[in-house]
Amino acid sequence: MSDLFNVRPVVAYYPMWHENQNWLDPKHSRLAQVTSTVNVLILSFIDPAKQYSGSLESPISEYFFEGEGKGLEEVATLKDLKVAIAQSRINCPGRKILVSAGGEIGGEFINADFESMALLVADLDLDGLDLDYEPAGGMTQTVEQVAIYKKIICDARIALDMQTTTTSKKYLLSCAPTGVGLLSETELQPDFIESVSQRLSVFVDKNEQLEALRVGTITDDPSDALNSALSSYNFESAGKMAEVFLAKSNCEHYPFIGNMVDIVIYQAYNMGSVNLLGRLLCYESHRALSEKLQIESGQKAFAIIHGSHIGQEAFPRYSHTLTRLQIIYAYICEYGRLDDGASFWAYGQDPVDKQDYLPVHGMGYKHSDEVFEAIASLHKKYATVAPNSKTGL
Repeated sequence: MSDLFNVRPVVAYYPMWHENQNWLDPKHSRLAQVTSTVNVLILSFIDPAKQYSGSLESPISEYFFEGEGKGLEEVATLKDLKVAIAQSRINCPGRKILVSAGGEIGGEFINADFESMALLVADLDLDGLDLDYEPAGGMTQTVEQVAIYKKIICDARIALDMQTTTTSKKYLLSCAPTGVGLLSETELQPDFIESVSQRLSVFVDKNEQLEALRVGTITDDPSDALNSALSSYNFESAGKMAEVFLAKSNCEHYPFIGNMVDIVIYQAYNMGSVNLLGRLLCYESHRALSEKLQIESGQKAFAIIHGSHIGQEAFPRYSHTLTRLQIIYAYICEYGRLDDGASFWAYGQDPVDKQDYLPVHGMGYKHSDEVFEAIASLHKKYATVAPNSKTGL
């Protein structure tokens, strides 16, 4: 059993803006009825700058973007949401439920009020806070953005820990940086890439290995459909998250800023031409840094959740087929720690199969629930097997 979760996590971001949420009947709300194969839910998104009044009588829509759902004759409140959250846990014992701040709409974190966010987490009896810092649609591309990300993590951790002094509950802090955030050209080692490729090849059909394991060159343009691994190093944000996680902390209990984070749900999507090998390089780079933090700090380091889309990516429409998803997460089950797992954007999103990268055998699923069930089954298969978590790269 893992330390953070009852079983290896299957995470889904829950879009609060969808219609027909049925908040006014919270025990039968859409949130309460989420399939039990998803054992971690992240409610998306709250405005980081919104000050929480401390009243659960406030409308959901005051805090979540379009939060009460369209078409309601009455306005649902945070009190209704709290009941729905409790019912969701009853329907899936052990489920963790967090709230995400930021996203594409509010990801600048200008005038962010972390004390309000932490109080809202406590009052809704949530398990923690997820930080989705997306400045100007990018992530950690500049020195200024790196500095802001450090401050965001520090301020969020301090605010959550202040709530712990009142509630005695330890709140989880997660963040959702870009998947390439720990890949840098200075750390580009042929032996590292070859080791990951050899491990990965065992899971890939021989007919697809040429595409899935193609290394490519560092000069590949990420926007080109080249299906290479090294195009993952070409994004402006590549490597920048290492500066965030390895920065020394000013807080007594956290030697490094990376120690303040319990979970890193990196966004391994919208990665252009990056193939399966490149996406697993993202996983291994995060695992290596997590283990480095654990050794240097003497504290347990963050769990790693690999983020995938349901269906196509926005850029440039890479297909997350069921076969590819099963390969990614079988690899993580085989070589990752028990807290490492899967994340998907987003719950209830159906796949689109008109893709540039769609193989002959197609998507392999028609509804997001089929993906959650397949990955949960995969996690169960590996639950009784001790993961081969030695880095060895």
